[in-house]
Amino acid sequence: MADLVVEGRTGRRPGKPDTRAHILAVAEAVFARDGFAEASVRGIAREAGVDPALVHRYFGSKRDLFAAAIRLGFDVKSLTARVTASGGRDGVGHRAISTITAVWESPMGRTLLESVRTNPTLMGLMAGFMFDVIVEAAISLGYSRREAELRAALVEATMLGLVQARFALAIKPVASMSRDDLIRVYAPILQRLMGEDLGLRGLRGKSSPAAG
Repeated sequence: MADLVVEGRTGRRPGKPDTRAHILAVAEAVFARDGFAEASVRGIAREAGVDPALVHRYFGSKRDLFAAAIRLGFDVKSLTARVTASGGRDGVGHRAISTITAVWESPMGRTLLESVRTNPTLMGLMAGFMFDVIVEAAISLGYSRREAELRAALVEATMLGLVQARFALAIKPVASMSRDDLIRVYAPILQRLMGEDLGLRGLRGKSSPAAG
């Protein structure tokens, strides 16, 4: 996976044969410069000198474009569906941590984690990207956007702590725990954050009944 490199504006490139690769290069630079949340497909298209519809045709959503730009190596939609589609909120914590740890322990996941560990810019970008993914997953479980954003922030804080302890700092015994033990410990935590009432008065009545 190549490190993201901040570059200046690329200008228009009409008539170039490898338009897809050019869009991808511009997207990589824009995400590195502006961050995931602030970057937009329209802005990337403008800097690439193409119509936004062409960017969507090649890459789909902004999340899909980001995944391609940093060589994420897996289909975010299929992973999200695995967590949210079957059973709704019931058992979502177990499905979430099982999916996350399966990705981490794959060869692609280990490469990604190493890149994140050594590249502070990529760490920030991945945090913004994952927050957006978790928000959409929570909305698909029936939460309002306000509540989905709160739950996503809590999930991300929990997972970032685990990533730091297990991979970046290699804190024992977290770093040496088996995947099965991690799932047993973290499934109830993520179930609470994604599938249960948080007991916050300001959120009561803001979400639909639990699915599944």
